[in-house]
Amino acid sequence: MCANKKASPEERAKNTFAVGVGMLLLGVAGLAALTLLHVLGAYTVWEEINAYASGLLFGMSGGIMGAGFSTAFSARERLRDPEKIRRFEIKAHDERNIAIQSAAAKMTIVSAAGMLYLMLFVSAFLRPELSMLLSLMAVGLFVIYFVWIFWYSQKM
Repeated sequence: MCANKKASPEERAKNTFAVGVGMLLLGVAGLAALTLLHVLGAYTVWEEINAYASGLLFGMSGGIMGAGFSTAFSARERLRDPEKIRRFEIKAHDERNIAIQSAAAKMTIVSAAGMLYLMLFVSAFLRPELSMLLSLMAVGLFVIYFVWIFWYSQKM
């Protein structure tokens, strides 16, 4: 979470805890706002679109809330025991773990691109307008990929 290597491990754990609590509160606020909108009947204008959007927003708010809880809880546990902070720092900076995470991230991108192209191919026969949107997403994915290649080639 914290890229500042000059900060002490305790400061990084405290910052991670603060980020987790912030995410948790954001998720709770999102769920509360959506629940209030449902109670007030604000989603009755375009029912089909709003039913999908409502479910999506509820899911996103719940996901943010869960990720925040998990982040805050694990950081709090580290803050209670200095030995846990030390083990976490060793694990976070271990070259093998960094290589594993890098390989997993690369394969995730390859898998996402493969699924995007599969969806693009299928949607070309079913819904051409969706195919156009997915084409733009594929181009955007490659643009972002090349931007990051340029960024890291300048940095490393």
